[in-house]
Amino acid sequence: MNNNFSQDENAIFRLIFSDSKEILFLLKNVAKFSWVDRIQKDSIEVILVDYDNENVLKYKPDVIAKVTIENNTAYIFVFFVSKVPECGMRNIILNNMLLFWEKKIKEGTDKIPPIIPLVLYNGKEIWTEPREIY
Repeated sequence: MNNNFSQDENAIFRLIFSDSKEILFLLKNVAKFSWVDRIQKDSIEVILVDYDNENVLKYKPDVIAKVTIENNTAYIFVFFVSKVPECGMRNIILNNMLLFWEKKIKEGTDKIPPIIPLVLYNGKEIWTEPREIY
């Protein structure tokens, strides 16, 4: 496998979190979500970020994980961020969610799935964006 990590600072994170066990660890031990125990462990599937064929988005999730929580499908969008985005993280998250839902509707889904966004920041600047979005 020929990965050029020097040109893509998030490539190592995407490689690590392409493993469903690591996604579960992230959700349970880093994000500390209380609902993680309701995920069907064998349902976690990392999927390709391919909903933006026109490449109109500058920022996309580094990892998308499909999970089943109490017989319902949900998606976890994981963003690895090293700089505070100028356009605002809320806008980035919302634009990605809308494009993903648009793709699901075009595929024929009758119910748009919930998306749980997760932003992991490892930059040097002070994070100025809201830490929670309701």
